[in-house]
Amino acid sequence: MCQSTAEAAAASLVWVGKGDKNAADDAAVEAMRRVIMRSGLQFRVVIGEGELDNAPMFAPDEVIGAGGKLDWDLAVDPLEGTYLCAEGLPGAVTAMAAGQPGTLLSAPDSYMRKVIAGPNCPPAAVDVETPLRELLAAVASGNGKSVAETVVCVLDKPRHQNLIEALRSAGAQLHLISDGDVPAAMWACRPHRFGVDLYLGVGGSPEGVLSAVATKALGGQMSARFEPQNPAQAERLAQWPGLTPNRIFSVNDLVKGDAVFAMATVTGTLDLAAPLQTKRSVKIAGMVISTRSKARQPRRFLREIDSHQNG
Repeated sequence: MCQSTAEAAAASLVWVGKGDKNAADDAAVEAMRRVIMRSGLQFRVVIGEGELDNAPMFAPDEVIGAGGKLDWDLAVDPLEGTYLCAEGLPGAVTAMAAGQPGTLLSAPDSYMRKVIAGPNCPPAAVDVETPLRELLAAVASGNGKSVAETVVCVLDKPRHQNLIEALRSAGAQLHLISDGDVPAAMWACRPHRFGVDLYLGVGGSPEGVLSAVATKALGGQMSARFEPQNPAQAERLAQWPGLTPNRIFSVNDLVKGDAVFAMATVTGTLDLAAPLQTKRSVKIAGMVISTRSKARQPRRFLREIDSHQNG
């Protein structure tokens, strides 16, 4: 998984700042697919990014790999933050998660409301139906802060205008990002390191499942609910067994057993340095963590990729 995300990041790097997010996404998909094909294992894509906006993707329910039996469920976003990559902005990453068959939630690429907080917050309070001020008070108390000191990360999108206004009215501080909610979910799980106490809002469901694996591995809390943004999304969701807009998922509903999460950086994040390029190679920084980890901290890795390998 480390090699898959690293090679996808190296392939995307060629397209940083060139304004073509689909070309960057396609490069990441193909690089990740190549690594999986030579892994000797077989994966079933249970959820992936790209279906909503007709971007390059791994198809839902697609089986990839040369193994003789189905080894893993796969949740994947070959390039999380395609806009960030295309514009040369920080925050673009490649991400994937894997678990034994039946471990990860299988769902279409849709939208999902998410609430994510660190291990010190009361699990009962971290719920998509908890009133906002009550949620803020619980998160603040759990992290030993006042609400005025509590930092909430939100995607800066028109759909969140009312949420942003409500958070400011409640006295919380905001950390707004344009894209890249998987790294943001991980920040919220480690508030004393990154200064983000809570992640809130509606984003992609593939990012939701990826975030759930990272959150569970880091000991954090998460609640989610599908929220289709148009009739087509609602119809697609209705055709998926067991998924309804009203069902609330805990982190253990999204990740039913042990799983592994890996992420590599394309343009640098708060906790991962940007790639280091030379004429012959590029060094890609990343991190990997398992839900079995007792340390509740990701293990960092650095992969050196031959520049000729990715054009």
